[in-house]
This record gives sequence, structure tokens and C-alpha cells, in this order.
Amino acid sequence: MRKTSGYAILLGFMLSPFAAVYGQVLELDRLAGKDLAKRSANDLERLKELLGEVPMGYMMKPTPWFVWKTDHDGQTRYIVFLGEGEILIPGGSSARVQLFDGSGKTAGAWSFQVGWRIFLDGVSFKYSKDLGSDLIVLRTNPVVNGRDIGKEYFAISNDRLRLVRLENGKREITQNEYIYTQGGVNLVPDATNVDQFADLLESKDKADVLSALVFLGGRHLGERDSYPRDGRYAALLQELMDSPRISALIDHLSNSDDEWIRQASKLATRGPRERPANSVHLRLPKYTHAKN
Repeated sequence: MRKTSGYAILLGFMLSPFAAVYGQVLELDRLAGKDLAKRSANDLERLKELLGEVPMGYMMKPTPWFVWKTDHDGQTRYIVFLGEGEILIPGGSSARVQLFDGSGKTAGAWSFQVGWRIFLDGVSFKYSKDLGSDLIVLRTNPVVNGRDIGKEYFAISNDRLRLVRLENGKREITQNEYIYTQGGVNLVPDATNVDQFADLLESKDKADVLSALVFLGGRHLGERDSYPRDGRYAALLQELMDSPRISALIDHLSNSDDEWIRQASKLATRGPRERPANSVHLRLPKYTHAKN
């Protein structure tokens, strides 16, 4: 029997699909925790190859800003944040989050708009003990009559990304605007009916609860209507608001021990006409959320 040399074994591994995946993990590990604006052009090119095709934002494709590594309950994940920071007026900014598991395989991807006439100023990543979830926090600033949005909070856990809170410049909770061509953050819960929203509101996962309340407390508009009746999600919102079950759950959550949940519940109890409009007439942004 012919013996296989160590060199041949090594060469075979280097040419195998396992080597390519292992190389992706090493690349993500090497960049984790680093500000990608300070990395070399070669580093960014290798990362872009790993990310694959990135959807267009408002004016351009978001570019990589950070790679973060998490390890909760023995489960390793790599999170790549891409941002479209430069904007033209009229215009807005956008972002993308790509998730990889510990073996370097794609576990999820989400593209979303940060807001119309809102500048994406920076981003941070931390673990929230209160939510039991990692948090991606976007720092934003209004530009030329843009809405007063100072921070946008996204929980990422269990291979899901959820919008859980918007704050104005005074760090007060504020509503999201679901406006289909130009507007707020167009990331919605993975729910399409009363039962599914009720499940989110009854969930033990606070991020699920908050994601549903953000939707329920938002302003949903059509293209030329100041009253929410013809937007893509306006009909669903009306169905939810007409549901005694949803109303009872929101009332119950308004007494929650969690401050974010109490505040979000208060926004969700308002009627459609009680939801103030932005000073600039907006049309609803195209929904671009995607999960691979």
C-alpha cells in the first residue's frame, strides 16, 4: 500500500471545501472587534468577497464598518455591520447586518433603511442583560428637516434581528414611521396576523415583545394619505388595533416592570389620528428586509 506523505495530506486539505470555510472563520476572527475604517484595502476586499452581493441602499451599497464576535451558551456567532453613512438631500441612509455561525456559514442577513434625511453617525455593539440579547445601537442625526431620531436599537439573538426601540435626541422613546418610499426603519416583525402578534406580545423574550410594540405604536402611511389606511401594513395595523385580544395584552404590558415595555405600550395604545406626523411629508420606503 502506498503511503501518503504529510505534504500531500496538507495540500489536499488546503484544496478542500473545509479549508475555504476554515479560512472564512480565521478572517472573521482576525477582524472581530476592529474598526474596519482603519483596516487595509486588502482586508476589506477579502471581507467583501466573503459577504457576497450587497443590496443597494438609498444611493449606494452599504460598506463594512465592524465585525463582532459573540459566544452565548457555547454558540459562536459573527456579526458584520455594513452602513451607508453618506447621504444626499433629498435622501437617507441604510444599513445591512450579516450573521455567520461558528463554522463561517451564513446564518442570516437583513437589509433595512435607517431613515429619510437621517444621517448614520456611528454604531456600537453590546450585551443587554435586561433583554438577554446582544444589541446593535445606531447613532443618528436628522438632516434638513429630518425626524429627530438620535438612537435606533436592534436586538440580535437566536439568529434573528429585531427593531426594539427608537429614541429622539433627548433619549425619549419615539414612534417609527413605516412610509413606503421615504421614511423610518423598515424592519418589521415576522408576524402577519392577530395570533402571531399575540404570540410575540406573550413571549418571554423581551425583544419579541418590544418588536411587536414598536410596530403597533408606529405610524403607517400610504403614499398620499395623512391617515393610515392604504399603506402596506396599515390594514394589518387596523386589524390588530380592532382585536380585543391585542388590546388586552397591550393593557397588561403597560404595567410591566420593564421601563422600555411600559413606554412602548403607551405608544401602542394611541389611535391612528393621535400619532403625530413628521414636519416633512413622506412616502413609505420600499421594504428591503431579507433573511438568508
